[in-house]
Amino acid sequence: MDGHLDVLAIDAVRAGEGSPEERDHAARCADCGALLEGFRRLAAGLTPARMDVPATVKRNVMALARPRRAWRPLAAAAALLIGMAGVWFATGLRPAIPGDVDHNGRVDIIDAYALAVQLRSGLKVDPAYDVNGDGKVDERDVEEIARRSVAIR
Repeated sequence: MDGHLDVLAIDAVRAGEGSPEERDHAARCADCGALLEGFRRLAAGLTPARMDVPATVKRNVMALARPRRAWRPLAAAAALLIGMAGVWFATGLRPAIPGDVDHNGRVDIIDAYALAVQLRSGLKVDPAYDVNGDGKVDERDVEEIARRSVAIR
C-alpha cells in the first residue's frame, strides 16, 4: 500500500472490517491513526442515548385524562408547541457553514464522514447538506465536503 488510507478504508478499520494491511497502516501512521480516532469519537457521539420516562411523569400524564370536550384545547396547544419546536429545531440545526455537518464551525474530513454515515444508515438527511447544489444529498456531496476539507485556503 502506498500513501494514506481513504475515508472508506478508515471507516472499515473503525468497524473492525479492514484488511490486516489497512489495520497495520492505521496503527503505524500518525495521520491515519488520528483520523481513525476522530471517526471513533464521532461514531460514539452519533449513538443515540437511551431515554426512560420516569414513573411520576407517566402518572402525571395519565392524570390529565379529561372528558371528550376538554382534550381539544390541549390538542391545539400541543400542535402549536410541536409546530414551534419543529421550526426551532429546523432553524437551529442548519449549518452556519455549508458542509459543516458536525456544527463545529469548520469543514473538515469528519463532516464528510458524518454525512457518509448518515447516508449509509438510511437516516433522513437535511437538504442543507446539498453542498454541490444538484438538488439531492448523495455521495457527490460527501466527496465535495471532503474536497473542501483539504482545499488550500
